[in-house]
Amino acid sequence: ISQSTATCMYVGNRCGLNGSEAFDAVKAQQHLADIVDVFENNLGKKNEDGATLKEFLKPGGRWHQLMGNIEAGVGSGPYYFGSDQPSCVDFFLAHHIDIRVVTLFGPLAEATGQDLKALIGDYPKAMGIYEALSGTDKWKNFSKIGHMKKVSDEILQAYKAAP
Repeated sequence: ISQSTATCMYVGNRCGLNGSEAFDAVKAQQHLADIVDVFENNLGKKNEDGATLKEFLKPGGRWHQLMGNIEAGVGSGPYYFGSDQPSCVDFFLAHHIDIRVVTLFGPLAEATGQDLKALIGDYPKAMGIYEALSGTDKWKNFSKIGHMKKVSDEILQAYKAAP
């Protein structure tokens, strides 16, 4: 299994993460595709040019529309499918947020002096999932896989210079 969403579903099944009554495999595939669309197909392609990134992240811009869809997908929460236990979809979302906090939003907040939450936006369900899962000791102490490289200084400078 080589694709991230298929791997996520496989591991989730093997680890018992997808067993709640509310879990729906078809909806899970949709949620996983939405997460890939937001963090890889959109943000991942818009972070290679500072001005393009700034336009993408502006209030009311595409980033906020996409993240609104993620929030709606979580439903009643606190985790996807209204469950009180995380599924593979929750771990997939938390992982994607973590990558972007470490490699993009954190450096961008530092370079611009902006608040991290202000840059990301107010998404309590998505960020609640991220904070709950990334706050565990197992998450904090897992060091077998590093993050991608951080956004370049050139892109940060271009972001700051863009109108």
